[in-house]
Amino acid sequence: MASIQRKGRNWYCQFYYFGDRHTFTIGRVSEDEAHAKSAQVDYLLMRLRQRLIELPPGVDIVAFVQYDGKPPASSIAPVDAPSRQRLTLAALRDRYLATHEHAKETNTLTDEEREELWECLFLTLPEIAELLQYVESAARHASIFPMVSFCAHTGARRAEMLRARIDDLDFEGETVLIREMKREKGRRTTRRAPLSPFLAGVLRQWLTEHAGGQYLFCHDVEVARSRKRSATTGHRGEKAGGTSLKARLSGVRSRERQPVGPLTADEAHDHLKRTLAGSKWEVMRGWHVLRHSFISCCAAAGVDQRLIDEWVGHDRGDA
Repeated sequence: MASIQRKGRNWYCQFYYFGDRHTFTIGRVSEDEAHAKSAQVDYLLMRLRQRLIELPPGVDIVAFVQYDGKPPASSIAPVDAPSRQRLTLAALRDRYLATHEHAKETNTLTDEEREELWECLFLTLPEIAELLQYVESAARHASIFPMVSFCAHTGARRAEMLRARIDDLDFEGETVLIREMKREKGRRTTRRAPLSPFLAGVLRQWLTEHAGGQYLFCHDVEVARSRKRSATTGHRGEKAGGTSLKARLSGVRSRERQPVGPLTADEAHDHLKRTLAGSKWEVMRGWHVLRHSFISCCAAAGVDQRLIDEWVGHDRGDA
């Protein structure tokens, strides 16, 4: 949904396209004229989403909406210039294989081009389902699968997922409260996202295994081989404690039971990377890919952009 803002004497229009925020200057016009331009931008974006019109090759989306879908020739880049577009995992794989088909040729991507491609990655609905199936089978801790499912089905950021509490779930109303990162007038803002039947089922099952406490996702009370949450402590290596089993176990003692607490961002990142390591999914940069995928799949399904913005917090100007 496009919005307008006035700075000084000029009006500006802001809108989102494939999850990226764009802004252009409307100029020194009346407020009514600024609102009319914003409505025109909304109309063009809607027609693009519905595939009733297409963004011409080499045309920047800002120039396209700024000139009512008829940008001047001076704003059109050469057709062979690389266009920034969202890529699925399958498309990215195919492009990579095509690039390296003839290893002796000097047609490899630059670091900058490769970085841009990875930043554009999102998963399609079938790929999300396949990813979740893999995570469920490969995750070492029971909380990882519901965490990944939560972000994939709500578009929540990693920090927002970690901040979620059990009371935020409304199974009857089929929504979940998202506690946002931003603050307004000294208080944290919130929004609501839909609770899909799949996610509701996953979370209901997870709550039967939950270790306790108010946070929806937390540590297990006891984690094997953990430096802080294993059942025992004081293990020594061979150099420190000798080579016999008795010598190695001489300093081992029971560890004091740790209280249930929320995971940190670094712990969540480490859990995800360890779960995906060695699989085709390890190319994912992190949790934010799930947010990109949620937004892109909603848009591809024809969901109204205003609803998408509300669900993921874009109406507050966040990325």
